[in-house]
Amino acid sequence: MFLSLTRLRLRRWRTFFAFMPVSQRCIDQAVADPACFGVATYAGPGFTFWTATLWRTEHDMKQYLGSGAHRVAMPLLREWCSEAATAAYVDAEGLPSCAEMLEMLSARAKFVGVREPTALQSSRVVSPRKPWLRRVFKEES
Repeated sequence: MFLSLTRLRLRRWRTFFAFMPVSQRCIDQAVADPACFGVATYAGPGFTFWTATLWRTEHDMKQYLGSGAHRVAMPLLREWCSEAATAAYVDAEGLPSCAEMLEMLSARAKFVGVREPTALQSSRVVSPRKPWLRRVFKEES
């Protein structure tokens, strides 16, 4: 299966109240997709939010990215976030733990452009502060 990882850091705490319902709509979209076998979110210090989604194929994940709630959310991230990175793994076996999430994203991070990046984002470095709260929305074998 294809594992997609994302890490976002909100630029301002006020953005949290706009971010959460948009994020929930994206989660709902992934959970409802029959090609998605796993959805988990993670939270960490400094208004950082992580997602892990497990897909049948990379093509299925890309179809999700370009449709529905996720398509609406993507342009907002440039304004809302000061750090944004993604990573992907082929032949993944499941959703990562909090510790695995940091390690896996750091190893293959692709940085997404944001309007006001932090020094870490500008240096293309994932913060070493790992997520500490994991919530699984969907997990199928």
